[in-house]
Amino acid sequence: MDLDVSDEYETIQIAAIDVDQLLPEAKEKIKEKAMLDEKYEDLCKQLSPGGNIDRNFTLANELLCWKNRIYVPEGLQQ
Repeated sequence: MDLDVSDEYETIQIAAIDVDQLLPEAKEKIKEKAMLDEKYEDLCKQLSPGGNIDRNFTLANELLCWKNRIYVPEGLQQ
């Protein structure tokens, strides 16, 4: 496979972990950062009854998930 080499790139990380496997400290850190992330908060609000959102979003143990993967708030993305 050939890669286009340029100065512009985006880092992505792909991982899968069940929410129940997270340490309590990790859950709390995600929740803290989520309260500061407007996009995260908006997505959570749309999950309420009558909200219009992609069906791939769910809440698991008070954490937002997309396709069963934890949605990471802006402050924790690297």
